[in-house]
Formats: sequence, structure tokens, C-alpha cells
Amino acid sequence: MRLDFKTALELSVVSMGIVFLTLYGISLVLGSFKKIFKEKKVIEQLEKEVEKKVVKVAPKKNITYKELEEDEDMLVATLVASIEAAKENKNSNFKVTSIRKINN
Repeated sequence: MRLDFKTALELSVVSMGIVFLTLYGISLVLGSFKKIFKEKKVIEQLEKEVEKKVVKVAPKKNITYKELEEDEDMLVATLVASIEAAKENKNSNFKVTSIRKINN
């Protein structure tokens, strides 16, 4: 079967039309996901509510550096807390100035 220029041009236009309609359909489906799945906004709202409900506990006793060196778990907890605090703000330098034990 031999195609002339006109038939080839018509076939190309129809094929490109099908491709663009398919892409438009895919974009509609993906756009509807934003309306169907609003999970991200719910998570952000819950995080804000949790931040509001955080209660600061008054420290019971200051811990000296000597006690910190003796208690390896407390040292690890201090290091983890400082690392977590540094993750939240990349441009700040944190320095542990005091460590207080909080009894639950």
C-alpha cells in the first residue's frame, strides 16, 4: 500500500490529535487527584493542632556535666535532641548549655 502526501498528512494530524486528547485526559485524571485526596492539608492541620497542644514541663533538677558523662543514656538523649533541633533550622548553630532531667 502506497501513501500519497495528502493521506500521510491526514494520518499524522489524526494521530497527533489522538495523542493530545490522551494527554489531556491524563492531565484531567491527575488534576482530579488533588480534589479527591486532600490528605496533605489534613496532615498539616493536625500538625498545627499538635503544636498548639504542646505543654512545656518545668524542669525538676539541673544535671551537671559530670553526671551526664556518667549516664550514657542521658548523653545520647542530649545529642539526639540537639541534632533534631538543628534539622529544623539549617542556618542556626545549636549549643547545649544546660541539661535538665524531667520525671514523667
